[in-house]
Amino acid sequence: MKLDVSPRSARGRRSGVLLAIVVLVLLAGSGLAVSQVVQRQVDEAAGHEIRDRTEALRAATSAEVQRYATALSLSAAGLAAADRPTYDAFATATAPLHDMDLAGATSIVFIAAPVLEQDVAAQQRYWRALGSTDLVLEPSPDLGTHVFAVFSDPLDGAASRRTGIDVAAAPAPYAALTEAARSGDVALSEPYVLIIDQSLPPEERQTSFSMTAPVLRPGPDGDRLIGWVLLGIRGQDFMGGVLLEAAQDAVDVELLASGDTSTGALVDVAGVLSTATGERDLRRTTTLPAAQRTWTLEVTANADALVGTGSYLPRIVLGGALLVALLLAGLTWMLASGRARARAQVRRATRDLVEAEAEARRQAGLLTAVLDSIGDGVAMVDEDGAFLIHNPAAKELLGVEDIERPEEWQQHYGLFTTAGEPFPQAELPLMRALGGESTDEVEMVVRNRARPDGVHIAVSGRPLDAAGQRGAVAVFRDVTIDREQRAELAAFAGVVAHDLKHPLTVIIGFLELIALEAGAASEPPSAHLDRVEHYTDRALSSARRMDELISDLLDYTTARDAGFALTELDLGALAHEVLEEQLARAWEGEPPVVHVGALPSVMGDRVRLRQVFANILGNAIKYTAPGQVPRVEVTAVTSDDAVTVLFSDRGIEIPRDQRAAIFTPFHRAHTQGYSGTGLGLAICHRVVTRHGGTLTVHDNPGGGSVFEMTLPRGRTPKPRPRGDQPAAIASRMPSAPTSAP
Repeated sequence: MKLDVSPRSARGRRSGVLLAIVVLVLLAGSGLAVSQVVQRQVDEAAGHEIRDRTEALRAATSAEVQRYATALSLSAAGLAAADRPTYDAFATATAPLHDMDLAGATSIVFIAAPVLEQDVAAQQRYWRALGSTDLVLEPSPDLGTHVFAVFSDPLDGAASRRTGIDVAAAPAPYAALTEAARSGDVALSEPYVLIIDQSLPPEERQTSFSMTAPVLRPGPDGDRLIGWVLLGIRGQDFMGGVLLEAAQDAVDVELLASGDTSTGALVDVAGVLSTATGERDLRRTTTLPAAQRTWTLEVTANADALVGTGSYLPRIVLGGALLVALLLAGLTWMLASGRARARAQVRRATRDLVEAEAEARRQAGLLTAVLDSIGDGVAMVDEDGAFLIHNPAAKELLGVEDIERPEEWQQHYGLFTTAGEPFPQAELPLMRALGGESTDEVEMVVRNRARPDGVHIAVSGRPLDAAGQRGAVAVFRDVTIDREQRAELAAFAGVVAHDLKHPLTVIIGFLELIALEAGAASEPPSAHLDRVEHYTDRALSSARRMDELISDLLDYTTARDAGFALTELDLGALAHEVLEEQLARAWEGEPPVVHVGALPSVMGDRVRLRQVFANILGNAIKYTAPGQVPRVEVTAVTSDDAVTVLFSDRGIEIPRDQRAAIFTPFHRAHTQGYSGTGLGLAICHRVVTRHGGTLTVHDNPGGGSVFEMTLPRGRTPKPRPRGDQPAAIASRMPSAPTSAP
């Protein structure tokens, strides 16, 4: 073998080495610069992430405080509307609080207006006469004015009521009472240990506070303070669950409130810790209003855990750049130091590559122009799930950069079902298309850091096998506006119903009082009193009719959109409970004969299924021919995957041509002599359908009808998120009086 030792060959080798070194330096420097840019982007992404999570935590905390404040304000308004502040009026006004799942709430208390030392005994007799029969007032010494808790109902399962306590001796809650009376609105106390918790061991005590609302009654000289409604709340129980859900195990959260005003020190109210390891090198602090106070929210996180695998991207980029630089430098040296024939082959190959690249660019440009002009999103992946095409409309809808790992699509893009749950990976349209299955208009929600409010999209997927390329293609479009319009209509119905219910309740209450006064006259009623009673009866009938219609409209709306509280539900016990309520009223003739057979248990929402039983049993009893004793039989047939409940009656048969229409709103098969709104069976149909079941009706042999309700046993309905429900509208509270009564 003869070596080439000519000067030209030596110069070629030296030139090849120098060129390889230049390529290596340039590419390594470029890789270092790119890795630094990527590192800055990762740092910015971590900052955006902790900012977004902090805002989400702030919004969730504020919403929970407002929910409690609104509930307390409505209870105070209900008690103020009562004729006298009796215990029964207090229990009625605060009854909704028992069903609202108020986490951390210990008890609801009515605190009477301030009294002087010499009036304590008279006050004790007065409140005993109004329903607090066992009340014993315990005035604290050395106080000229006392403020006593006279009515109390526990909310934490405690057996005893907490009355007789002199709240004036407790600085924190007393200051909150004073602020509520001054502002006429809900007030929150400084953090302290509840009186009922002071006997607990120190490790079991929680930082707590009191939320109070003034009970103001309008008078000729302005609003008069008759007392306060006070809610005791344990901080960690109150906010721990909200913070845990909003933090999503990604950040550490600490909720702080001002304690001693003289020092400005902050006191822990509640907090959660994530399971992430490493140093908490990200921190963000914000404030939020809490019933005339300001709380502080501190959020910390580990940047690597928060951003995920993206934190290693700068190092990967740098390593890849160095590897590419070494490979290209070696290739450059090999090409530069080759013989002329090799250089000629490279030149020919380069020319062919340039021509092929130009043709590919032309085809790609044509395809890009077509895809860019399409308003719907288009995405195409290969058989491994790597994206081949993603047009601008698709990127705009998804909001975040692409990812090549199909198993991470749901988490990376933030794909959820319309019920708010993570969308199952195997059910994604692209995944189903990769498996050879076509899909049409599959609705889902995209919610990520670029789309924090969520975008509703409808996705269609198709398998792809063309020109040797296997994979899948998906087309999706934005349907957010359509869903928002439907949700807006539902929210409007809910708000209107709630706003009309309160004045109707007040009207009915006062009309009942007028009726009682007119009917209690000791002398024979005059013609004037006869007219009063007649008008009162008609007003009561109309008001109750409107109240029934509004209640049914609200039930009809919430039967479709409200969330479900799923439990293991004994249908037999539920049927007997509804039956006792139906039979409790007075009957002119013989009472109905109702037989309830053995009914199984199912997974369902107790409140909604109770509506179904009440409506169907009530109709079976009501729609019976005059003079005939209502007879109803409730039985069940079970199988491995379903439960069928049969409601058989001997009442008026439903015409065959109206059996489907009776489940639509406002349709009534029988109108002569029978009252109703025409919404009861529509509500039943919605509730059963949302449970995954069916509701039908057919003839009962021998006369009457049979309503057949089938509920699944093998799966449970998926409830909507609580945040989807319409928000209550709070009314402005009147200003506080200048002095106590």
